[in-house]
Amino acid sequence: MKIFENTRGIDFPFYNGVPELSKLDWIVLTIGPILTLATIFGLIDYIPGAGNVITGIFTPVWFCLITLLPVTYVCRGKLSIFFKMPKRGDIKIILACFILNSLFTIGMAALFDLLGFKLSNNTSTIAHAVFTTNNIFLLIQLIGEELFKVSLLLCIMALIYHFSENRKLSVVISTLLVMLVFGLMHLPAYNWNFIQSLLIIGLGAIFDLFPYLKTKNVTNSYIVHVLIDIAPSLLP
Repeated sequence: MKIFENTRGIDFPFYNGVPELSKLDWIVLTIGPILTLATIFGLIDYIPGAGNVITGIFTPVWFCLITLLPVTYVCRGKLSIFFKMPKRGDIKIILACFILNSLFTIGMAALFDLLGFKLSNNTSTIAHAVFTTNNIFLLIQLIGEELFKVSLLLCIMALIYHFSENRKLSVVISTLLVMLVFGLMHLPAYNWNFIQSLLIIGLGAIFDLFPYLKTKNVTNSYIVHVLIDIAPSLLP
């Protein structure tokens, strides 16, 4: 586990009761992941006063708020528990994860082509809404995506740690489950292509999740995610 650990004495919050959350707090923290998945799989598509949440300019804001507000509540406004200024050493982690993700994506695409598997394009109206508006809305949505993964990670960690009191087991299992869920949540956007969603997107999620696992700083994982998403648009 040394590769996943930092040397700053900073641990994941909440899972072991530090700081302690009430039962209501845990319920609130799970709201973000639940609403995110419910929206993506079509269980929520209209909000009174806001309209359709999966099309239009409100989409990125919706995906940000449904995770940011619960996190803000359980932190009592102390978002520094999640978001911190990156340290000098974090830059190496950010760049390494971005480069490794690029190599992974290219390699998997080449392997799929060699094996005759057809990759699907992202046909999601959510993605369309994001990439056809100002890039600032993409930046807003990615905050929600990172908080989705981290919120889900901490909830699963707390559950496993409660029964096992094994931190290493909690980290490993929760990380794998978050990667699995993150891959599956892309199924509607990629024409239910399970292989692509699980093996490229799901496994690839480790590269923007790792900076948080290593530094306990969502800012670092967010920066990697931004670089990954904007890089294709910079190519000629």
